[in-house]
Amino acid sequence: MSGARDRLRAALGWPARRLLDPRARWTADLVDDQLGGHRGERPAVHDRLDVLEELQRRQLAALGAHDAAGRALPRSLEALDEPVAALVNWAAGPDGPAAQAGLWFNEPVPVRVGPGRAEVLLVNERIVEQPYVLAAVPSGASVLDVGGAESTLALALASRGHDVRVVDPRGYPLAHPGLSVSACALSALSLDERVDCAVALSAVEHFGLGHYAGSGAGDDRDALVALRSLVRPGGTLLLTVPFAADAGVEGFERVYDLASLDALLAGWEVVDRSAAWRLDRLTWMAGSLEAPRGDRGVALVTAVNR
Repeated sequence: MSGARDRLRAALGWPARRLLDPRARWTADLVDDQLGGHRGERPAVHDRLDVLEELQRRQLAALGAHDAAGRALPRSLEALDEPVAALVNWAAGPDGPAAQAGLWFNEPVPVRVGPGRAEVLLVNERIVEQPYVLAAVPSGASVLDVGGAESTLALALASRGHDVRVVDPRGYPLAHPGLSVSACALSALSLDERVDCAVALSAVEHFGLGHYAGSGAGDDRDALVALRSLVRPGGTLLLTVPFAADAGVEGFERVYDLASLDALLAGWEVVDRSAAWRLDRLTWMAGSLEAPRGDRGVALVTAVNR
């Protein structure tokens, strides 16, 4: 913007904006007056734009992306250095500026960059969880998405024609005509009508362990009891949770085995129960809960509220 303005100034003299339509000139004068400028002098609005542009030039130059004059420098993957790579990875990750604004999404294939390279960091369980849910949600069903603030699943379901409500203390940053949000704990949720389907994708294993600070969510079993009162009789529960041969707690999440999964689903009629197993950092493979194909997997469950 500043380069084009400088060329226009050189060709026409300052201020070039006075050659504009009188209505545009009146608007610019009004903005200048509000910012403390005076007609006939260099406008305050342009002074402030120049200051902002200079600050931006300095920041980009400090990162090596632009020179002191604001010109973009060639930046190939091969020329990427460690400080800039670290900045890119932080900015794209769960602690960066997008995350701070509530706009970070936990997608299946995160990518990281480094000096001279870009690579897949890992493939996480969402690579199997999301397709499972999308295939299993009944046609035309109203859907309650539990703990979906960092997922695009609710938006995908709404875009496919479902009436979707996200319940999460953090709210939900995406909008759609078929999407509504309850920024509260599941235990505090009240619905005018029960839903046809509840989705708990990688959610309830965190409840009661402090991951959702201040949510008052209770524990995992409380969540499944609450969902029975929110899903209509005959309605569906789609549940995904971490699974292994032995149950336990790893940091801020539970890992389930066959016995603890059965206890979690007490009161629900299970109609489909399968698994996907992590073979290595990049590979997941479908299988059963009874025949592990790795040390860690994810349980994929469809149950009915009877």
